[in-house]
This record gives sequence, structure tokens and C-alpha cells, in this order.
Amino acid sequence: MTTDWKSVNDEMPEVGQRVEFFFAPKPDFIIEDTGIFQGYYVDEDGKEWKDMHIFTGDSGGWLTGDVTHWKPLQQKGK
Repeated sequence: MTTDWKSVNDEMPEVGQRVEFFFAPKPDFIIEDTGIFQGYYVDEDGKEWKDMHIFTGDSGGWLTGDVTHWKPLQQKGK
């Protein structure tokens, strides 16, 4: 299994997949967490917004469109 970071512009995890992710709200401030990719925002008309990807973090809260990179979590014992 690769441990390289993947850009959300190039590839997305599967819905429900546990991942490590990060984003940088400021150039000198990076936030990294683990959590689950929940999918994409769907509006009241049923339109799916690919730029509004949703990740829930293990440390609490959720992020919509903020995550820039992710990688699969390594399975324990591997």
C-alpha cells in the first residue's frame, strides 16, 4: 500500500474510506487529521457538488471542500 499523499484534484477516496488528510488554511498553518470520506455535498435539487467533498475528522467536526490531500490509513500490523 502506498503512503504517498494524493491531491483531491487527482483522486478521491471511496465513500466511507478511513484516511489521513490535511489542508492549509494559511501558508504557514497546516491541519492534519484522520477520519472518513463521507462523499459530496448534494443540494436540495439533487445536484452533487464535486468541489464540496466532505470529510469527518476523528478529532471532531467535519470539513466541506477544505481538504487538499489525503492518503489511505495503513492497516495495523502491516
